[in-house]
Amino acid sequence: MHAQPPETYPTGSGEGQELLVEPFDLGRKASGTARSLLDAAKVPFRLKIELTDPAAAIESVVQSERADEIIMGSRGLGQWEGLIMGSVAYRVIHAAAVPVTVVRWQTGAGKAAKPDVHRLLVAVDGSKGALKAVEYVCRLRATGVPVEAELLNVVAPLPEGYVAGALSPQLADGYFHERAAAAVKTAAEALQTAGVPRSTHVASGRTAEQIAELGRKLECGRIVMGTRGNGAIASLLLGSTAYQVIHLAATPVTLVR
Repeated sequence: MHAQPPETYPTGSGEGQELLVEPFDLGRKASGTARSLLDAAKVPFRLKIELTDPAAAIESVVQSERADEIIMGSRGLGQWEGLIMGSVAYRVIHAAAVPVTVVRWQTGAGKAAKPDVHRLLVAVDGSKGALKAVEYVCRLRATGVPVEAELLNVVAPLPEGYVAGALSPQLADGYFHERAAAAVKTAAEALQTAGVPRSTHVASGRTAEQIAELGRKLECGRIVMGTRGNGAIASLLLGSTAYQVIHLAATPVTLVR
C-alpha cells in the first residue's frame, strides 16, 4: 500500500500520468527507461509505485485499473531477480484473471518474416483452456491487429517399441494426425469465423520443446497457450511445461486463463 496519499504529476508527449509518492525516487529512476520508450512511442501510461509485495501489487493494479493484460519480463533486478524460477511470476500467473505475457530477452531471436503481420503460435489440445487462448487471438483480430495463427497440437508419443511391435509407421502417422485433427477442429473453426488466417501443425515429443522449436522455425512473434488442458498440456501451470516454454522460447509467451 502507499505510505501516504499519492500526488499526480504530468509526463511528456505520451500524455501519461505518474502516481509518484515521496520518497519513491528510486522507483521513478528504475522505471526511467520504460517511461522513455513509452513516451517516445506516444503510448499513454500511468506509473504507480508501491511499497508492498510485487505479486500483490500487480493483482491490485489490474483490478483497480481494469487492465486487459499483464506484461512481465522474465529477468529483473533486486526483488525481481530470477523471476521465472521464483515465486512472483508463478503467483501472478496463477492468480491473474487476465492473460499474462512473459517476455524473455534473448540474443539472436531474429525478426518475424512478415513485420506487418503478427504471427502467433497457438498451442491447442481440444480443451476449454486451449479455446480460451484461441478466443484471445480472436479478440486481437477484432481490435484490428493483423494476426495470423499457427495452430500446434503436440500428441503424446506412443510407448517406446510399440510402433515396431504393433503398428506400422504409416498407421502411427495416421494415429497422430487423427488425434491432432480432433484437437484443433473447434479452434480452427473459431479462427475462421473471426477471419484469422491459420495453418495447422502436428508434433510428437516433449511438449515444451516442440512448442518452442516450431515457434522459432515459423518465426512467430509470440506463443499463446491456455493454462489448463488435456493430454500433453494437462495441468500446465501445476507442472513444468509453462516454465519450460518461457525458458526455451525466443519470443514472448502469453498464458491465457
